[in-house]
Amino acid sequence: MTKREIIKWLEGKRSEALKNVSDQYREAVKAHDAALYKTIGLEEVSRSIEGHLSAAYEVYTKWANHNEDYIRVRHSSYSVGGMIEMILNYNGGVSKRMIDGDIEDIMPEQERLLDEKNRIYDEIRRNYENLIINVKSLKTAKLACEYLESLGFDISKVSEKEECTALAVDVDTRYLFVPGVTCAKGDQP
Repeated sequence: MTKREIIKWLEGKRSEALKNVSDQYREAVKAHDAALYKTIGLEEVSRSIEGHLSAAYEVYTKWANHNEDYIRVRHSSYSVGGMIEMILNYNGGVSKRMIDGDIEDIMPEQERLLDEKNRIYDEIRRNYENLIINVKSLKTAKLACEYLESLGFDISKVSEKEECTALAVDVDTRYLFVPGVTCAKGDQP
């Protein structure tokens, strides 16, 4: 493997680390949202609203059918029947409609999670940039392989190694290997 190929491989590892952080962030937000929705009783209130809307739509439909000899009901998203029907048929139901259009999370946790994800993203980018600078500064691919192995990389795909020389930039290895989210079977991250 050449130094150029090693650098390309490291760029892939950087992308993998960034994806893992993104997956962890999504899982943390999902857990936060689930706890918030439970706290505010979203499921219960949306079920109650759905019951009332279904009853209202039934009354509306009966009225429209009873008077079809006298009137023509215009179905649109602005009509009473259209609005009720649109809410009831919203993909994800009333609770999803409320999440999308009615409620805004004002808890600081959401912002803290995003700030932490962005901070780790920046550290990953900075440390991989430093790592790539160090690899470029080494004389041979063999030296680069030894250096990467000393940091904890599995370089089984990379060929022979040789004595390592002094490095140009410090690298914080905590930001090189970010574990992915482990999901139960059938779950998607």
